[in-house]
Amino acid sequence: MFWNIRGCGHGGRRTQLREFMVKEHIDVVAIQETIKTDFTFRDLLAFDPLQRFEWQWVPSVGHSGGILLGCNKDVCDVLHWDVGVFLLSATIKHRVSRLSWVVVCVYGPADHSRSPAFLLELTTLVGAKRDINLPVVVGGDFNLIRSGADKNNGRIDWTRVSLFNNAIAAAALREAARTGARYTWTNKQMQPVRSVLDRVFFTPEWEALFPMCSLVAETRIGSDHVPLIFSSGEELIRRSPRFYFETAWFEAEGFAQMVVERWGVICAHLGPQRGPAEGWVTAASKLRAYLRGWGAYHGSESKKERARIVEAISLLDLEADCRPFSEAEWAHRYTLEDQVWAPLGKKRDIERMNEAMELIKSSMMKARHGTMAAP
Repeated sequence: MFWNIRGCGHGGRRTQLREFMVKEHIDVVAIQETIKTDFTFRDLLAFDPLQRFEWQWVPSVGHSGGILLGCNKDVCDVLHWDVGVFLLSATIKHRVSRLSWVVVCVYGPADHSRSPAFLLELTTLVGAKRDINLPVVVGGDFNLIRSGADKNNGRIDWTRVSLFNNAIAAAALREAARTGARYTWTNKQMQPVRSVLDRVFFTPEWEALFPMCSLVAETRIGSDHVPLIFSSGEELIRRSPRFYFETAWFEAEGFAQMVVERWGVICAHLGPQRGPAEGWVTAASKLRAYLRGWGAYHGSESKKERARIVEAISLLDLEADCRPFSEAEWAHRYTLEDQVWAPLGKKRDIERMNEAMELIKSSMMKARHGTMAAP
């Protein structure tokens, strides 16, 4: 996943990121414009509550920039990090296939006087990795366009277009075909400027490994950039998601009483057990299964309504790609976006409670292991 998140400290953005990671089964997260100089354990816990990812970052400068890159430790091992000025890369080895490749996250400068330095840094890194026969995939916000079709108005600097295309050719990179949104960035005005600034490229070696790879531009909500979901085309059959108790359930009316009553029913129908431990494990498993189903149903109406609004926004974006929109039509689109975006901040307050619970559990586990390891 490649996404210019436009501020990783915003609670709603973190909620979005976490939802994308779960929904799309993301194994590599590449975030640009974090606007953070550092990430604490609690910051990372906000979108990685099970601590499954290994993280590295490039700090922001003032109120702009910053890159965050994370790799799923269950899927791959990070062999090496390359931290640059405009990019951050991870050389990883897949745990199953034992193949290695490089993922590069870039954030091109908005100050185009620095664009040559950015492209030189990128082509140098890609060249060095190809020299040692490593497949490379490069993605992120390049802050550059490649043709007149990449912008919805005629104000184009063709010198920068040539500079960008020459760098891509020199590195022997191929752009991934994108489906979904036509433009990846907007200034969100009533008569917006829209451009394709976010892209994914790969080397011939990568394409040979993953010939079925694909790229989808998701509907833009909140940020002025769309999230890009890049798939290798080799998705495995996914197991059922791990049960995760939400502390927000305590706020649901009658939840505590429901759990007490359900526990009583379960215990009354357990039948013969070989001992208290087996009885407890069996009862807890049945309660967990019940709560998993209850949690999926709880709030399902609001989830369906949100999905309906996002679908309406997506259709409006497709229509805007085909014809000019009036200011009233753009205002309607932004109003729908606000209806989706506003609840995300409230949801973040609830997730802070979950983060606190995760911190407590983590501290208890560390203390327990420390006690067990003590002589």
